[in-house]
Amino acid sequence: MSASRGSLPGPEVPYESGGRVRQKRRTREALVAALHELMESTANPSIDDVAKAAGISRTTAYRYFPDQDALIRAAYPEIGDTPHFPDDDEPSAVTDRVRVVVDLQLDIIEKWEPQLRAALGSTLRSGAGPAPLRGGRAIGWFEDALTVLSPGWPAERVRRTAIRLRAVVGIEAWIWLIDIASVPPADARSILRDNAAAVLRSALDEAV
Repeated sequence: MSASRGSLPGPEVPYESGGRVRQKRRTREALVAALHELMESTANPSIDDVAKAAGISRTTAYRYFPDQDALIRAAYPEIGDTPHFPDDDEPSAVTDRVRVVVDLQLDIIEKWEPQLRAALGSTLRSGAGPAPLRGGRAIGWFEDALTVLSPGWPAERVRRTAIRLRAVVGIEAWIWLIDIASVPPADARSILRDNAAAVLRSALDEAV
């Protein structure tokens, strides 16, 4: 039944939520799979490139990803990994707990480097909508690693230290080492681990 004259239109239904939901989900999955495959060799594939690789019409692809930033946000990996900390809950184990997070973070960077690079570019562009890398989970992982220092450490100190640690082992630092300093990946990993250890030592010394 059409709306009566003078009535307000209902809220717009997102394309993927209205009708044939399962088919649309499969189409989106095909587009995202093609996107991930292309990103192995192409830093910034276009929506047209992705549509062609997926065997889906250009018009249909734009219904799912109206612009390049929407496409890049779709490329951001769904990371299900979480840190598994040592059973030792003594404060002396904090170095081991932080190392667990550092290694997990570096594993993720190496596995998903093309996608994370693209997400960083989207994050840096103004007006790009929700930023994939804003408020990342790694900060929370580092906070969990530092909880063995409570109650001696207030929440503010834990948070600040977690942010400092994330700053030295994120995709940003990785890109600088690889692209600017021309450091091989294995050496970059070692440098970032050393930097994180130095940050933790500094934070522990400041707390004394």
